[in-house]
Amino acid sequence: MTNSEVIELLKVLSDENRLKIIKLLAKHNICACNILKELKVTQPTLSHHMKVLSSIHLVTPIKKGNKVVYQLEKSKLNKISLYMKEIIGGENMKKEEMCDKKCTCGCHEGKECICDDKCNCGPECTCGCNSNKEKCDESCSCGCNEGKECNCE
Repeated sequence: MTNSEVIELLKVLSDENRLKIIKLLAKHNICACNILKELKVTQPTLSHHMKVLSSIHLVTPIKKGNKVVYQLEKSKLNKISLYMKEIIGGENMKKEEMCDKKCTCGCHEGKECICDDKCNCGPECTCGCNSNKEKCDESCSCGCNEGKECNCE
C-alpha cells in the first residue's frame, strides 16, 4: 500500500458509524436494511457511508432483487494490518521484549518494553522494597502494587 492509500483508508475508518459498519460486515454479509436497524441512522446517511466505503473498495455492494447486500473486502484490511505491523515491527519483536504482567511500568499492553524492569517480586527479588510489609502497595519500590503478599527481600 502506498502512503496515500493508507491515509485515505484511515480517514474513512476514522468515522464511528463506518467503523461500526465494518465490524458488522466482518461477521457476515448484511443488507442495508439490517445495517440501518443496527446503526439507527437515516437511510440517506447510511447511503453516504456505504458510498464512501465502496469508493475505496473496502465494501462491495451486491444487488439481490430489490435489496443491496454488502460484503467486506477483508483483503484491504489485511493490507493495512500488514502495513502497520511493518511500521511497528510487531512480527520481529520477541515476546520477552514486550511489556507483560511482570513489567513494572504497569501498561501490560504487549508493546515494546522500555522500562527494563522485569521484577516479579519473587524470592530472588532485589528491587529493595520494604520486606517488612505483608502486602505490596504503592509505596513498595517493586512497583507491582498488586496487594499480594510481598516476597521482596
